[in-house]
Amino acid sequence: MYTGRPEPPRDVRVVTCEADFVDLTWVTSDDNNSPIIEYIVYYTDSSAEDPDELVVGLRMVARREESSSPGTTISGVVSAKPWVKYEYFVVARNALGMSEKASQSDEGAAAVCETPQAAPRRNPKDVCTRLGRPNQLVIVWEVCTDSHSPAEHISWGALQGGLGEPWPTHNFGWVGHNACGPTNNWPVGCMFVNSQKN
Repeated sequence: MYTGRPEPPRDVRVVTCEADFVDLTWVTSDDNNSPIIEYIVYYTDSSAEDPDELVVGLRMVARREESSSPGTTISGVVSAKPWVKYEYFVVARNALGMSEKASQSDEGAAAVCETPQAAPRRNPKDVCTRLGRPNQLVIVWEVCTDSHSPAEHISWGALQGGLGEPWPTHNFGWVGHNACGPTNNWPVGCMFVNSQKN
């Protein structure tokens, strides 16, 4: 009796594409007389340093009935980040090795998810002021490096002398790094903003 690596899964589909998770389904194929041990979901991430690198997103232990019954639909949930394009690939593994990667539905559509934007999840840290020119107040904050909170721009403001009157924008300068110098008592606030608000 022939035994070999499993056939690749088929009909890989993105069922749900949200800002922080993706729900995938695929259909089992023949195990070639060696029970499937697990399914592995790989993905590429458009925001990564190497957007073509395959990353392991999920490993699922196969149930015996899934291995012995080709045609079973399996689902898995993979974590995601907002504002990223992912492409998914599913592999079956048995004791003799891994199948080829499967990445398309039966209709030939790639298993791709472009996650929606989401509001930034935090405000800037270490906000303070630094004295600039005589007519200028410099606001300083720590740059947002949170990949889950893509920010298109910064909204900021201060209160004049603590009296609740906004300063004219031409009196402000700002830098996006933590480089605080001499400070004062003016209340200052800023926040990350994108098209989804905050």
